[in-house]
Amino acid sequence: MIRGATPQRLTRICLAAFLVAAVSAAAAAQSKPAAKQPTSSWGKTDALVRENLASTWQVASVQTNSKGAMRVVLKDRSISESQYQTMVLTTCYHLTEPKAPKPPKEIAFVNVYERTGYVFEAPDRCGEFVKMPVANVKIALLGATHLF
Repeated sequence: MIRGATPQRLTRICLAAFLVAAVSAAAAAQSKPAAKQPTSSWGKTDALVRENLASTWQVASVQTNSKGAMRVVLKDRSISESQYQTMVLTTCYHLTEPKAPKPPKEIAFVNVYERTGYVFEAPDRCGEFVKMPVANVKIALLGATHLF
């Protein structure tokens, strides 16, 4: 304990420190530049994926870079293997519909912090995955997946 400090004074000091930290965090959040909206030719694909995943999961963003690598950011802290498999199959189903836009080169499904997740390396093979028996899908997906 600090000499001469009363419990009331310590409480005030802690409260002041908390308020300074909160104001600093708020100011830092406001000074961040706005996220760029995708201006690439992948806009239709991004919108399709976002629309179809948003009915089941909380999607923070879907963006595809100029090289065709799509990143789906979920508002979850973690993504389980079963969630990943369901998201891949949902996405594949919609990418194989008639009049669907071309699939990206790869699709990364990542957590809210964009630190962990799974990368589906074979969106061009979506037709195969959708037609497979459920028992074989897990094994096939393992061959077309790496960790983010």
